[in-house]
Amino acid sequence: MPGVLPGVLPRTGVAEMLIDLEGMDGAGKSHQAARLQSWFAEVGLTTGAAHFPVYGSPTGTIITAFLKGLLPLSAQDAQRWYADNRREMLPRLEQLLREKDAVILDRYYPSGWAYGKAQGLSESWLAALDAGLPKPDLVFVLDLPVEATRARRKKRDVFETDLNFLNTVRSHYLDLARRHGWFVVNADAPREEVTAGILTVVRAALETGAAERHNGNSAEAIG
Repeated sequence: MPGVLPGVLPRTGVAEMLIDLEGMDGAGKSHQAARLQSWFAEVGLTTGAAHFPVYGSPTGTIITAFLKGLLPLSAQDAQRWYADNRREMLPRLEQLLREKDAVILDRYYPSGWAYGKAQGLSESWLAALDAGLPKPDLVFVLDLPVEATRARRKKRDVFETDLNFLNTVRSHYLDLARRHGWFVVNADAPREEVTAGILTVVRAALETGAAERHNGNSAEAIG
């Protein structure tokens, strides 16, 4: 089925929609997540939200130390910690899916795939780490040039100091989007245009009323 991520089971919650906003730091994910929540409230639907990684959790403390350069980790170990962080929050995520009309994520396992592949890890190995997690109904990759992300964000972690690495991450995000049917958003456009493009897809998905609403076999560009 186009858009279904290998190794990840379809979710069984009652929420209308699980939406994942992806992209590098500085792409505008947090702003767009807030705008989505506001829109859902305006149309009378409830939302839950989560941001990954969750830094305040037990696994999050390890990730924080790694990102600050205080704890060296191999690529495999780093991605295992990120996956454990997602799984650690699974009960909360499942609760949100039961209780809310829509759940909006600021990053999820697609980020692990993009960054992990940029570290030289295989997609099948990365997907296995997240087997059984709820599958997003819609994935939006907020895409913009690496130079633009650096201009927007002055504080940088261990991943953000290497321009070549970030360009590789971007390439993998775009390749994954093309192969898995995710939506690519031009995040270099004005914020209002980015929001409008995302909402166009969300409205259409709600109207068709199915988790596998997006039936294309390639990524769709927005903006």
